[in-house]
Amino acid sequence: MRAEGPPAEWNIVPSESRVTISVFPAGLLSGTLHTHLFRPDSWSGRIAWNADEPASVKVEVRFAADSLKDRQEKLSASDVAKVEGQVRSPRILDAGEFPEIVFEGKQLEAAQLPAGGSGEFRGTLFGTLTLHGVAKPLRLPIQGRVTESRLEARCSIVFKQSDFGIKPYSTALGSIAVKDEVSVEIELVAVPGKSEVK
Repeated sequence: MRAEGPPAEWNIVPSESRVTISVFPAGLLSGTLHTHLFRPDSWSGRIAWNADEPASVKVEVRFAADSLKDRQEKLSASDVAKVEGQVRSPRILDAGEFPEIVFEGKQLEAAQLPAGGSGEFRGTLFGTLTLHGVAKPLRLPIQGRVTESRLEARCSIVFKQSDFGIKPYSTALGSIAVKDEVSVEIELVAVPGKSEVK
């Protein structure tokens, strides 16, 4: 009989996790501008996964679009407030019309699994990101560690705003702008808990 491994149901702990969205400057004045570093204040996530059944995974992470805060320390408070207002506006995220950003993962292609269910893992998580009312498939190369009491995972991805119907910000005849590509760095911590992922 196999020894009991880690639980199959997990709740992400936002206070111990970190999601950072980097938006890079573009245009003629890009050399004088700063990269914007957005992190959500309001988000949650659930995972249904057991390392003994790696392909059978379900992940659901939800972010409040209006909770994204610019953590670029080199910006003044007034500049941060201006940037955050622009991001929430109909011109970019349109948080009033599309209040949630949702990622749903439904398949894991494992490259490395922990022996006995606990230890290091590595693979590719296939899922769908719904942003600005547009759903697109994403492949997340992930790695992490799982035990009976804790699941840690990290990954980084790059995608284009335009793929989700968002026109990258540009003003002053394009001299002040941001790149279409944004980078997302994710570090998740989850603990055992009843999951309702369907």
